[in-house]
Amino acid sequence: MKRDYIINYMLFELNNLAIKKTDIYLNQDEINTLKKYIERVELEKNEIITLNNDSYIYFVEQGILANWINCGNKKRIIHFSKEGEFVNINNNLNLKVQAIKITCIWRINRNKIESAFSNSNKAYNIYKLLWDNHTSILEDRIACLLSSTLKERYLNLYKNLKEYINYIPNNMIAQYLGTTPQTLSRIKNQ
Repeated sequence: MKRDYIINYMLFELNNLAIKKTDIYLNQDEINTLKKYIERVELEKNEIITLNNDSYIYFVEQGILANWINCGNKKRIIHFSKEGEFVNINNNLNLKVQAIKITCIWRINRNKIESAFSNSNKAYNIYKLLWDNHTSILEDRIACLLSSTLKERYLNLYKNLKEYINYIPNNMIAQYLGTTPQTLSRIKNQ
């Protein structure tokens, strides 16, 4: 029962994106086809998945994920994925996803989507829709990094992740903001 509810919620969110941004819409037969290929995965706290050339698209049901890449010997946090968000839209980044707390995700195999919709452009349109949404998130992040002070970036992060912020370690928040944990502590105490 809960499985069906979550799968319906995930596909509902996908359709909401489609309705808001394009003329793509999944009909009930297409939704039923996709349901066959969706599976649930539970991640323990601090568990890491490397998404390099991964063939899945993930949806966060419960919990929060840190999305990061290695730059030399430093971890660079790109985004925190919270409940109701899709993850791994661009699988060419060598992206790593780390559960900040016990997290439940649902995944669907890209190849299965492609084979299910082989006679139409629907798979391409689904990827494009998710990619456009992902790009929008990254563009907002870049704009924030370039135009906001450190304190403004922290307040924006706090506003967007209010219910999760206490689970995120200070060093991860500092990495995301591009500062040190010590400077972050000073900002938080102001």
